[in-house]
Amino acid sequence: MSYETKQLRGMAYLLAECYGKPHWQAHYLSECPTKAGVDRYGLDEGARCVVCGQNATNAHHAPPKGVMRVFPLETGRGTFPMRPALLAVCGSGTTGCHGDIHAGLLKVEWAWDDPGFSDAWWDGMLSEGAAHDPGLYACGCWRVTDRDGNVVREARA
Repeated sequence: MSYETKQLRGMAYLLAECYGKPHWQAHYLSECPTKAGVDRYGLDEGARCVVCGQNATNAHHAPPKGVMRVFPLETGRGTFPMRPALLAVCGSGTTGCHGDIHAGLLKVEWAWDDPGFSDAWWDGMLSEGAAHDPGLYACGCWRVTDRDGNVVREARA
């Protein structure tokens, strides 16, 4: 991986890696974060849970919105403001798959298909203007694992 420690801004790599990645059947209703810290979102029509495939009722922020609302990805090509990805899920923050994610029973992370894609993201070649671009699914997917690290599902558009 070609990221530099300073690019992480003290954040764990797996958390920082989720910022700016494509949404899963959900979207922000505004291009800019709100000053109040509550960014409204919508579910896409027919949205299905990224974990189990059932009808989605909510959206999970990856990483959770309390970590950092906007992650400034610094690259040799400039600094790109990245927001958490939104993932359609069933349940609430305490029930269903959404509850299982918050309880630590499930983990959702972005997984690149090839380390070269990760290098290109952190170097700014893929990230420039690509925040939440569905085209990134050609390079990776959302991987859901249980607490033992077993893959439950890999989701890509």
